[in-house]
Amino acid sequence: MTSAVTWVDDPAEWRTRLETMVAAHRRRKADRAAAQATFTEVRRHGLEARHAERLARLDRDAECAEITARWAGERARAGRRRTDPR
Repeated sequence: MTSAVTWVDDPAEWRTRLETMVAAHRRRKADRAAAQATFTEVRRHGLEARHAERLARLDRDAECAEITARWAGERARAGRRRTDPR
């Protein structure tokens, strides 16, 4: 039966293996942090774009409502003028 663990008697070899494993772990951790930072930046940009689009849509809707109300008022005044019996 073989074991996944290799016994190391030499302290220098053990130290080298440990340093190699620690360096690999730090590289993986840095890679994950870089990927997370990229994801966070992309998400922030997407949220800003979505917010800007929402504000533009609200402004457009408010402007449309204002124009519609103005037109309705003008139509109502025009209708009253046509129906005035003067």
